[in-house]
Amino acid sequence: MVLVDMLNLIAGAVFAGAFFWLLMWPLTWLAQRLRFKPAFAEQMLNGTAEEARYQLRTCVRSLWMLVDAPLAAVSAMLVLRLFGTLGSFGAFSYALFTVACLLIIVWGVFLVRGLRGWRNIRFAVCADAAIGAALARLALQGHRIFHNVSIGGILIEHVVAGPRGVFAVKVIARRSVKGRNVVRLSERALVFQDGAALLDPIPDVERAARLLGEIIGRVLSHPVTVRPVLATPGWTVAPAQTGDMLLVNEKNAVMLPSWDRPADHLLSEDISALQERLTRLCSNRHL
Repeated sequence: MVLVDMLNLIAGAVFAGAFFWLLMWPLTWLAQRLRFKPAFAEQMLNGTAEEARYQLRTCVRSLWMLVDAPLAAVSAMLVLRLFGTLGSFGAFSYALFTVACLLIIVWGVFLVRGLRGWRNIRFAVCADAAIGAALARLALQGHRIFHNVSIGGILIEHVVAGPRGVFAVKVIARRSVKGRNVVRLSERALVFQDGAALLDPIPDVERAARLLGEIIGRVLSHPVTVRPVLATPGWTVAPAQTGDMLLVNEKNAVMLPSWDRPADHLLSEDISALQERLTRLCSNRHL
């Protein structure tokens, strides 16, 4: 086989793989949005890390399409090699081969980015699940845990509701650094010992807690204060806990009720109505 025929064969295979990806991507995107109402939909509630798990499944599907694209290219190359040729395009063959090489580079960039995204989302799933497992122990104290409650466009990973009050818990999934794994609240920022400082989580969880308190207040017909909580699994939390905002990790999240305030306590007759309302807010919308 002459060089030009080989270049044509490689270019044809790469274009076949690219065509396969372009065809499968919109079909996969459309399939995710074609849902039928499941049986007992009103009883289907979000589990712990439900939103992160959904993102992980989406990321895995994208990675599989990237892996399938070179398999389609190899299959196309074998078919072209065994049953026919693309013909000769002369000098244009070199241009086609150059474009094919660029497509391979683009594929490599997407693959690396996809693997990094998969790694980060997988860590977020584990971090969210760790906090959810820690909060589940509060059931022994008469509290109920609700997962992935969406309020005003802000996702609250966990809501704790019980006799000692209501807590809105937002999980910050960030890998800790060995030897520099302390996190603390400093004014309006979440400051990590490795030098990073996050400003967005605090106003987000405060706004979500305020909106949730307004919803609960309308249900119970009296004001209810929802305590905003930031959870940083894997990080050591500085001991100071001042103000309305609380900072916890997977080890001390079970201590949330111990940081209660008498004014935030709920009556026993309020708890059932509150939990009924929260049940409707955390229905699983990905089924």
